Amino acid sequence: MLGLLEDIGAEGVAYWRDSGKDVARESVLKTKLVRLIHQLDQFFVHARYENDKALLNGQLVSLQDLVTGGDFEGSQRASDAHRSAQIRELCKNFAEQVAGLSVAAKLDPLPRWAERLNPSRWFARRRAPGDPRSSA
Repeated sequence: MLGLLEDIGAEGVAYWRDSGKDVARESVLKTKLVRLIHQLDQFFVHARYENDKALLNGQLVSLQDLVTGGDFEGSQRASDAHRSAQIRELCKNFAEQVAGLSVAAKLDPLPRWAERLNPSRWFARRRAPGDPRSSA
């Protein structure tokens, strides 16, 4: 996902830096944005943080608006340096948040349901009935 964000940032900056119609780059941008949506959905299948999901979904919407907003796909499109800078900055922040979240997910302790388990019960030896050491 980080590579895809980097690609969208580079393509978006290049697209808005130039003026005029660029059908090839428009197609690439739309395709990569759809892939990003699917990858983000896959990422959150395993995530446990609803507030992070809402934040990243909000950033995804902002990125889509920046990249495909304005005069996107227009034949008389003018270059927009300000939009290019915004795309670059948003992609950088988005990638940092995704990277931080994926590292945090790897460092998280056991899930809550696993905390209730008592592994010592799994390995307790079965003792004869009446044995004072038995864990009846």
